[in-house]
Amino acid sequence: MDNKTNKKKVIIIGNGYKNSISDDFFKDVIEGNCENAYYYFFWEVKNPIINFIRRIYFTKRWNIYKKIPWFVNFFKKYNALERVKKEEEDVIVIINLASQYSNLVTKEDILGLKKNNVTLILFCVDAIDSPQMNRGEVVSWFPLFDYVICDNPEDAEHYGIYYHLDPYPWKNYVGENNKIDNYLFFLGRGKDRTAYCRILADFLDERKIEYDFSIIGNEKRSDGIKYLRKKVPYSKIIKGISTTNCILEVLSYNNGASLRYFEAVVFNKKLLTTNKDVYKLPYYNPKYMKVIDKVNDIDLDWLRSIETVDYGYKGDFSPESFINDIRKMVKEKR
Repeated sequence: MDNKTNKKKVIIIGNGYKNSISDDFFKDVIEGNCENAYYYFFWEVKNPIINFIRRIYFTKRWNIYKKIPWFVNFFKKYNALERVKKEEEDVIVIINLASQYSNLVTKEDILGLKKNNVTLILFCVDAIDSPQMNRGEVVSWFPLFDYVICDNPEDAEHYGIYYHLDPYPWKNYVGENNKIDNYLFFLGRGKDRTAYCRILADFLDERKIEYDFSIIGNEKRSDGIKYLRKKVPYSKIIKGISTTNCILEVLSYNNGASLRYFEAVVFNKKLLTTNKDVYKLPYYNPKYMKVIDKVNDIDLDWLRSIETVDYGYKGDFSPESFINDIRKMVKEKR
């Protein structure tokens, strides 16, 4: 163990893709700001040509990695899991698994990490039953891990695994004197949210209430919504949050806390949400958070009212807090 600290070493392994929010959750670790905690990307390929080949080979849509499995041996030396196998001190290894990147890990990879000095943890960032998650394969891995943690309370209960909120590293540097440009802000993937957002946009248009909705996906339509083809840097989302009165949260497959919930609490914004269980979450405040099912449920006076919001957030969503919770759980062998 590092002589400079009594904290057990933690290695987190993530996907390393551009604009990956599941990696960004651990921004403080990536930047070296968490004591004795380190972040590795699954693939650490600096050669652009080899990296291009790797990306094609492991593209989930084509499943080439399943058709030519011997090719995996070529990429092994670039795999962060191979690095972890060389660890000799006691270490906690957390595989940070987002649904769209679940093909990056194999059963053989996991078995290769099973050593006496390694406490192996799987952290599922998305709902296990979401379409993009290789549910059958991922669930079959559970017995191979010392702990399995998810960010979805229903999944935790259904599969008998641990529940923990996602870490959220951003701090409120927005300030209190920003000009409010609109009353409601949303930015997220379309999927089954698109129809709901369109109905809500029409509702707000009829009442001349300004909003800022952006949907990521292949949809295209001439209305008040912005349609984006690609993911945007998270800094752009924070900029949108800074100039709105209220954040819209429309849950898809996950009944836990989405990014919109964390943003509301950390940046002190009102939250309009479809999450009926929001009252179970930390910092819930009925004065600032309203649950809706249909658009007619919206309290328009509340939405239009610009007031000082303060959840009293104490920084406990930070990656440092998340890692210390894991250390405590492992130490107590819960």
